[in-house]
Amino acid sequence: MDARKAQVLKAVVEEYVRTGEAVPSRVVAERYGLGVSPATVRMEMNWLEREGYLTHRYTSSGRVPTDKGYRAYVQDLIPRGGPAPEILTGFFDEARRKDLEEILEDLAMVLSAATQLAALVLGPSLEAVRLRHLDLALVGEGRVVAVAVTEGGKVYTGSGEVPAWVGERDLEAFRAELNRELPGMRREEARSRLESLYAGISAGGPQAGIKEAVMAALDSPAPVYRGGLHGLLEGLRPPEAGWRASALLERREAAHAAVRDALTAKKWVRIGAENRFEELWPCAVVAAPWYLGRGCAGSVAVVGPVRMDYPWVMAAVRFAAKSLSRAVARG
Repeated sequence: MDARKAQVLKAVVEEYVRTGEAVPSRVVAERYGLGVSPATVRMEMNWLEREGYLTHRYTSSGRVPTDKGYRAYVQDLIPRGGPAPEILTGFFDEARRKDLEEILEDLAMVLSAATQLAALVLGPSLEAVRLRHLDLALVGEGRVVAVAVTEGGKVYTGSGEVPAWVGERDLEAFRAELNRELPGMRREEARSRLESLYAGISAGGPQAGIKEAVMAALDSPAPVYRGGLHGLLEGLRPPEAGWRASALLERREAAHAAVRDALTAKKWVRIGAENRFEELWPCAVVAAPWYLGRGCAGSVAVVGPVRMDYPWVMAAVRFAAKSLSRAVARG
């Protein structure tokens, strides 16, 4: 794609994002200072359509971007984002007074308000934080629940089967043993220590059920904090598309997968059918990682219609992720 075709594509994307209307060649020629006639713009738009960057809804209408057109725009043509939204800068000025879970929960709402789109904030898994305490509780006959509490106060749970004769006194001994061995460890360290601690146990014994419950707690996925999913209901057409996308993102595993996929894409953006879930094909997912110490602890993401203001949204998401990392480091 030569420079003039790129200028035309950039103009079509930005005009379509601004108005939501198909973009005629005349508008591009008059508003975007390309220094060429509408006929020349039309010729370039025809080429862009043949190559799959643009399409049109009706024979005589203007053009609209395709997923491929948005991808080229995001990858090569996007201008630098503007300043961070005031609502975000103000939020992080106050964040030092909050605990981590409150910051993550509130950030999802504030980022949604700043972008007017749906926001997802993925909290830290036990890969990124250390255990503070482990508890065990019987829930009915023959079932135990393990509760792993991190240094930041986040709770992860798992369950396992134990013999029916196991009682509170038995649990107290296991609880004491686990809290001597595991606090201060991250997930992989704790898994390794647990394997060593309970090596050679019998399959039907109480230790097997305790191990099962604790392993399940350690393997719990990171929490997902959501803000503004109703924005998908309002922003996608037909309305059923909004319901489907919103329902998908209510599922923790799907939300994790959608954001993880965005972080493996160029510019940390997945557009339309680049998303693995068909429910998100009308959407774009813009993400950025946040850090705890030297490691990636979680992610910040915005989900909205493919027709979104990419420079603004990408700048907001990246500012939120960087500011969250700094806020956590200060805390």
